[in-house]
Amino acid sequence: MLGLTAGALALLGAGIERWAAARDRRRIPMPGQHVPIGETLLHASLLGRRRDPAQPVIVMDGGLVRGSLAWTEVVAALGPGWLILVFDRAGHNWSTRATGPRSAEANLADQREMLAGLHLAPPWLLVAQDTAAPIAQMHAARHPSEVAGLVLVDPLSGPLAAELLGSGFARSLRWKVPVARIGLWRLARHLRRRSPRPSEPAEPLWQSAKDLSACRAELASLVRDVAAAEAAPPPRQPCRIVAGATPAAVAQAILEVAEQTALPQPRGHVPHGA
Repeated sequence: MLGLTAGALALLGAGIERWAAARDRRRIPMPGQHVPIGETLLHASLLGRRRDPAQPVIVMDGGLVRGSLAWTEVVAALGPGWLILVFDRAGHNWSTRATGPRSAEANLADQREMLAGLHLAPPWLLVAQDTAAPIAQMHAARHPSEVAGLVLVDPLSGPLAAELLGSGFARSLRWKVPVARIGLWRLARHLRRRSPRPSEPAEPLWQSAKDLSACRAELASLVRDVAAAEAAPPPRQPCRIVAGATPAAVAQAILEVAEQTALPQPRGHVPHGA
């Protein structure tokens, strides 16, 4: 009887979690659109415009937790003279979950299918944050004629990747994911009065069971992905590594890489705050 009761409560909690997560997605409007990638829907948002077919599209891949939400201030600093794509990998924010491993290899396949689905022809200037850096490095190595340049924001070295894998956050995912699936993580946050910070209104999205599961899946292959990126030859394209920088400094690095590609760019544009 106790087992049946526990099972019923778990099913009830899982149903409540799905309902609450769907409510959060409705309450926090999704910018942009969904792009179907197999059974997964990737969230993608296009901003600005391409002034010339040879001008690179700036493709921005966020880090482990915040995804597309990491780039708001950088996009503002770049201004409207660029065509910018910000997106969320499978399972993050407004993207739906994906099955199978979430290695750099799998994420790269999704990224290329998304670019094709949006009809965004190369060249592409890839901007990647922390755990997304190996995806961009792999993309540049395999498709050098399509990737015009790289900007890596706070990329992880092998030791830092191993440290992240052993961190309290990574260890907590072992219990947070199953607990979140039956609604108990959401309940605990409510009881602790953890309302979203004013500066992070979309925080409920990345605290959902779906997003926590995506983080755990990506961390499972992170050390291997970083090791492969470090073992590969240096990128042939212009590349800037930016650590601990302000949004204006990241925007400046993007512009500097764009200049090195010798491709058309808006005249006389300087990032705001630079």
